[in-house]
Amino acid sequence: MTTVPSTRLESVDALRVPAMIAVMAIHAVPFSHAGAAGVAIGSRFDAATVVNQLARFAVPYFFVISGYFWGQRVQASDANVVAISWRMVRRLLLVFAAWSVVFVFPYESDRIISDFPHGFTSALSRNWQWFGKHPWLVMVQGTNGHLWYLTALASCVVISAVFVALRRPRLLWALAVALFLATLLAEPYHATPVGLSVSFNARNGPGFGLLFFATGVVLAARGARSSWLRPGVVLVVVGFAAQFAELAWLHRAYHVNLAQDFVASTALVGIGVALVALANPPVLRRPLLGRLGALGLGLYAVHPIFVDLLEPVAVRMASPWWDIGALAMVFALSLRLSWALSRWRWSRMLVV
Repeated sequence: MTTVPSTRLESVDALRVPAMIAVMAIHAVPFSHAGAAGVAIGSRFDAATVVNQLARFAVPYFFVISGYFWGQRVQASDANVVAISWRMVRRLLLVFAAWSVVFVFPYESDRIISDFPHGFTSALSRNWQWFGKHPWLVMVQGTNGHLWYLTALASCVVISAVFVALRRPRLLWALAVALFLATLLAEPYHATPVGLSVSFNARNGPGFGLLFFATGVVLAARGARSSWLRPGVVLVVVGFAAQFAELAWLHRAYHVNLAQDFVASTALVGIGVALVALANPPVLRRPLLGRLGALGLGLYAVHPIFVDLLEPVAVRMASPWWDIGALAMVFALSLRLSWALSRWRWSRMLVV
């Protein structure tokens, strides 16, 4: 058994690139614009729904990797769990606040170009009114829905820090499992006899992410190993098969939409991908991908700008080929903007 060095893993950064493309695909919804009325994603296993569900490994992967590197830092000699956690939480909240300011503004091309300034100012006014009516929701997910990940990650850090400081890792794991099960019942399993009815998206906050973050902490305690590659691949294959079977059952038995943020089996896929990355196999040691993956925070934060800009064009084009090209453009433009922001010291913290 070979232990992987604890330095920055190129394979982890390399896998951030396909994971970020997956997140962009979730938001850009390729293959859903064909035809006059588009495709009702989640009504059947068509291309749009399958791509959407294949992409769901990404966010769990990000949570596991974040938990792994946080766990490594707090286990280091003379590490202070409170100080380390506070620095991470403070940075996450600063990034969250900064991007929330950015996403107050509308970015749809119809409003910025075709109907400027009336469309732009009208959309901006509606945004302000909506934010004013939903302050608690804005505090959790910011001014754009994708920013929920930052506050959720911050809450995972705080909870994990408390249990690690108290030397109660088993209680952390028990809480993480309980929250994940409750979130399952409130989201994909809400229509089942054991489902829960809530008035908010239970995915936000620690309910979804803590299981993956705590898994990363457990993996950090053992140290990344090359022997994790095979079980990681097995978890990915089995997890995807189980995920689609689980979705098919929920859809057939309880008419649940097939385009879910996650189901129980998604956990297997996300953890499996993380194991593959942490095994650091030679096939994933790609310097270029590693450099691009280091901008993962920026890619995550900025990509909805370009999704919004291209969405009206995608609706007009109504072509699967355009959807593929648009996804490539979203990635390229997001990468370019993230790289530019990383070159300026005042904005570097927002993207790296």
